[in-house]
Amino acid sequence: MELNYIINGTTPFSSMIRKIIEAEGGKVLCFTTLRKFIDSTKIEELPIVATEDLADRFDIGEIFVVNTVGYTKMNTIREKAQSELDAFNLRTVSYISKKANVYSDDIGKGCIIMPGAFVGPNVKLGKGNIIYSNVSLTHHITIGNYNFIASGCVLGGGISIENNCFIGLNTTIRNRISIPSFTLIGCASNIVKPIENENTVWIGNPASKVIGRNALETTIK
Repeated sequence: MELNYIINGTTPFSSMIRKIIEAEGGKVLCFTTLRKFIDSTKIEELPIVATEDLADRFDIGEIFVVNTVGYTKMNTIREKAQSELDAFNLRTVSYISKKANVYSDDIGKGCIIMPGAFVGPNVKLGKGNIIYSNVSLTHHITIGNYNFIASGCVLGGGISIENNCFIGLNTTIRNRISIPSFTLIGCASNIVKPIENENTVWIGNPASKVIGRNALETTIK
């Protein structure tokens, strides 16, 4: 059965998720964001509908919202967007690509798992996580809420990641490592020891803490 989706967000990432959903047999009805953020009427040929107007335009019991807001401010903007969707009683779902290899059913709402990702047995995902293409979550991994794991990352078994973290492109995290909330890890880093404090920035191989920087005040490019 063809499912009807609405994309929350108006960024290039939002457009890409739309294309993936349609390629995999879903139907995207429109993009949405709060009225105060709308500065155009369409993305490509699809309309942008104010979130405040969705209940007037659609049967909200028959639509599924995919939250594509990105990693700005350590995913706190996506977290806020989810709260706004909940306030409008919209049904947010996880979108798991048919081309992802997923061997866990312990996945919270509002996640996106991209084509080519591997989610192994005994992996637990909380709410609002984005798992990009070619990420490998091997086994026995616990990931909290509103994290972004970029393409090419490999996470060994027994890892714990708390909330609102960003793991950059092609990062490797050794098995049995703990990552606290608001940790920013730069691309191609190699995490070989537990990170103890929240709101820190790590880069390099092996990764080291960037002194004098905190994650929430760092712009991710």
